[in-house]
Amino acid sequence: MSDRHNQPRVEVTWFKTGYCTHPEAIALQGGSWKSVEFPALVALIQHPTIGNILFDTGYSERFFRETQQFPNRLYALTTPVYLQPEESVIHQLQQQGIAPESIRYIVISHFHADHIGGLEDFPNAEFICAQSAYDAVKQKRGLWAVKAGFLAGLLPSDFEQRVHFVEQKNEWQHYPNGLIRALICLAIAALWRLNYRVMPRVNWD
Repeated sequence: MSDRHNQPRVEVTWFKTGYCTHPEAIALQGGSWKSVEFPALVALIQHPTIGNILFDTGYSERFFRETQQFPNRLYALTTPVYLQPEESVIHQLQQQGIAPESIRYIVISHFHADHIGGLEDFPNAEFICAQSAYDAVKQKRGLWAVKAGFLAGLLPSDFEQRVHFVEQKNEWQHYPNGLIRALICLAIAALWRLNYRVMPRVNWD
């Protein structure tokens, strides 16, 4: 029997955590100007030895609190968000018997609200993202932040103490190499799929 069959079984479960509506042409080249739904998707990756990993966190009720006042209110007006309380990823995980404290890592594809809305719900998680993506938004406030789709209030206050950047190889030496490569590939693939303008550079030499 090949070694492949002896590898630990990894399970991936996808969740829909609400959606927003927006003209298709804004997000997709060649799309129409008709308003369409864009679901906020989250992946739960369950590894038998490493534990529970999330890929993004979707929307949460915090989005509505963060967009009550101007200028953040413009975010909610231009991309209306629809989310029922039971659709949040923390609620869906709890329904499956998965405690938020059990999430060890969260891969952040980028910093739009539909990807970071639930970060606060996972107090033990370490964050993995591209530093280039974080640097592109971390100083933005007011209308500049809204234009970038970034709500700073969605980030945990200790975000910078818990984050690991994919470009900084020295940070990964104490982690299982296979895990880190897989998580970094997820983050880079997401950025590539979204045609993100700021791509990370990772050198494994």
